[in-house]
Amino acid sequence: MRSKSGSPANAERLWTVGFVLICLIAVIQRTSTQMQNTALPLYIQALGYTKAAAGNANAVYSAASLLLRPFMGVAVDRWGGKRVLMFGTVLLALTVLGYGATDSLGGIVLLRALGGVAFSATTVAVSTVSVQNIAESRMTEGIGYFGLSSAFAQSVGPVFALALISDNDVYWMCFVVTALLLGAATLMALFVKERREPQPQALPHQPREGKRDLWASLLEPSAILPSILSFCVFFSSSAVGTFISTYTKESAIAGVATFFVVKALTIALSRVIIRPIYTLLGNGRGLLLAFGIYGANFLLLFLARGSLALWAAGALFGFGYGLLQTLLNAAAVINAPQSRRGAANATYYIAMDLGLGAGAACWGYVADWFGTRSIYLGAALLQAAAVLLFFVFQHMYGQFMDKIEK
Repeated sequence: MRSKSGSPANAERLWTVGFVLICLIAVIQRTSTQMQNTALPLYIQALGYTKAAAGNANAVYSAASLLLRPFMGVAVDRWGGKRVLMFGTVLLALTVLGYGATDSLGGIVLLRALGGVAFSATTVAVSTVSVQNIAESRMTEGIGYFGLSSAFAQSVGPVFALALISDNDVYWMCFVVTALLLGAATLMALFVKERREPQPQALPHQPREGKRDLWASLLEPSAILPSILSFCVFFSSSAVGTFISTYTKESAIAGVATFFVVKALTIALSRVIIRPIYTLLGNGRGLLLAFGIYGANFLLLFLARGSLALWAAGALFGFGYGLLQTLLNAAAVINAPQSRRGAANATYYIAMDLGLGAGAACWGYVADWFGTRSIYLGAALLQAAAVLLFFVFQHMYGQFMDKIEK
C-alpha cells in the first residue's frame, strides 16, 4: 500500500523475528526440494530403469502437487499454515527416506506421489505464513525478499545434492541429509507465529450453490486476475527452462552455463531492488515495466547469434521474471481477506503449475513445427498479449494490482 505522496509507509518493520524465521524455513524447504529433484532421476537410472521412467515419476509428482493445491489452500485457511507446513515437511522427510529403502519403481512412484502432496502443502503453507508475517504496507517488498529463498535453493540445492552423491553414487547420504534438513525445518516451524482471522460463518438463510460454492471455496476470486497473468509468465518461462540448451546447441551458441548464472544473479537482484521500483511506480506500472523487460529477453533470444546476446537475454530474463513473480504474487494476496490468504496463494501456484506444465508441452510442438528458434518469438508475443490482458482487466474490473481500500 502506498501513501498519497507515492512512498510506502515505513513505520512498520519488515525484518521481524517471525519473517526472518519463515524465510529460513523457506530456504531449507526449497533447497531440500531441489536436492531430491536432482538426485532422484539419477537414482532411478542407477537402479537400472530408463530415463522415461524417471520422467514419469516426476510427472506423477507434478500431477499430485497440482491436484492438491486448491485443497491445501483451504486447509491452510481452516487449520492454519503452521500445522499444514509441519505436516508437509514431516511427510516430505518420510518420503525422501523411503526412496533409499526401496529399489522398486512402483514403490518410488508411490512415494513420489506422496512427495507431490507434501510439496503442495509446504509451498502453499510457507508462502501464506510469510505473508502473515509481513506488514501490509511492506507486502511487495517483503514478498520480493522472501523470493530470494527460491533463487538461493535453485543455485545451491543441485550442487549440494551432487556433492553428497559424489562419484560413488552414494544416494542414501543425500536422502538422509535432505530428511535431516526437513526435520530442522519442522522444529523451526514450532516457533512460527501466525496472524489469523476466524473463518466467516455462512448465514443460515444463505442458499448453497453446488459447484459454484465448491470452486469459490477452493480458489480466491481476488487472486484470479493476477494468476491469469502469472500463467502467461510461467508458460513462457518453460521455453527457456526446457529448450534453451537444445536451442543453443542447434544454433552453435556457446555459453549456456553462463546464461543460467546471469539469470540467477539478476533474479536475486530484482528481489533486492523491488522496493524503489514499487515506490516510484506502484504495482500496476511496475508490472508493465517488468513485462517489457521480460518480453525483450525472448525477442533477443529469437535474434541471438552469439554468446553476448545470449548473456544479455539471460540478464533481461532474470530481472523481468523476478519482478513479475514478486509483483503478481503480491497482487494475488494483497486484496484477499486474511482468512483467505491460503486460498489466494494456492490460486497463484495453480497458475504456476499449469503454465510450466502446459508451456513445456506446447513449446515442444511449436519447435517441431516451426523450429526451436520460433518458440522465443512466440514467447515474446505472449508477453505482449499479457500486457493487453492487463489493460482489459483494468477496464472491465478496475484496479486489481495495488491494495484496494474498502
